[in-house]
Order: sequence, then structure tokens, then C-alpha cells
Amino acid sequence: MTTRAQPACGRIQDTPGGRPDDSELAAAIAAFTGWRAWRTRDGGLAARKGGSPPPGAHARGSSVTELTHAIEAAIKVGPAPSLRPAEQAVLDVLIAAPAPRRVRAVSDATGLHSNTTAKALAALHERGLAARRRDGHAWLYTCATAASPPGEGQTLDDGGART
Repeated sequence: MTTRAQPACGRIQDTPGGRPDDSELAAAIAAFTGWRAWRTRDGGLAARKGGSPPPGAHARGSSVTELTHAIEAAIKVGPAPSLRPAEQAVLDVLIAAPAPRRVRAVSDATGLHSNTTAKALAALHERGLAARRRDGHAWLYTCATAASPPGEGQTLDDGGART
């Protein structure tokens, strides 16, 4: 049976024999710069990197050990890439395309202006989500796959020439 004690600072802590108190949680989180942790309504633990999208918990656990492992896993994986709507539309076209496409073909398929499409393709290429190769003076874009990461095989780049 756990009893609660009211500390001088006004926080409620669990006494020994129950859940870990806030000092143990704070000590465990101190190893992760920029992270904060809290208790959830259901009694679990949650943590997030301050100011990082998406909002809400980035890691959850039922114990301090579980939470620290979840934080380490979240750090290792990294934040999910957030795409602008134009980038998402362009990526959807590249995923569905059976063959490499030029900027104009992607623009026509998305309904976006060609300049917007070119910027979105360049951003996707920079993030490693799109592969490109030269075809004369134009770029041909494809969706980058796990089997062919940027820099291997089909991706030929002349050092950042404008599209």
C-alpha cells in the first residue's frame, strides 16, 4: 500500500514502496537534455523533447526504466519528417509514378505551379526522399527507396544545380 506525503514544495510524491517519486523521475530525465517528463492520468509516465513537433508525448512508459528506453529509442529514430502540403502532394505523385518524371510532369499531375513543384522536389531531394538524375538539361525525379539511398546508383547530382 502506498501512502502519499505532501513535500514542502507543494508537489505530491509517492513514498517508498510505491511508484517512483518525482525526484527519481527528474534524475532519470536529467540525462536527456531538453526533455521533460510527467505522470499521465492513467498512472504511466510520458516525456517529450521541449518545443519539438508533433505536440504531445514522444515517449511513454510504465516505469522510469521503460520511459528512459523509450526516450533513447525516440532519439535514435529521430523526429518524423514533417512535410509541407506541396511537398506531400509531390511525394505522392512520385510514389505513384511508374517511371522517373520531369518537373513539368509532376506539376501537371499535382496541379501546382511549376516553380512550387521545383522547390518541393528540391526540398524532397535534400531530405533524401526523392532521387534525381540528369536527362540533358533537365532533372528526372523518382521516389527514393530504402534499397537505393541517395548517393548510390541512380542519383547523379552535379553539386546543387538549380532545377
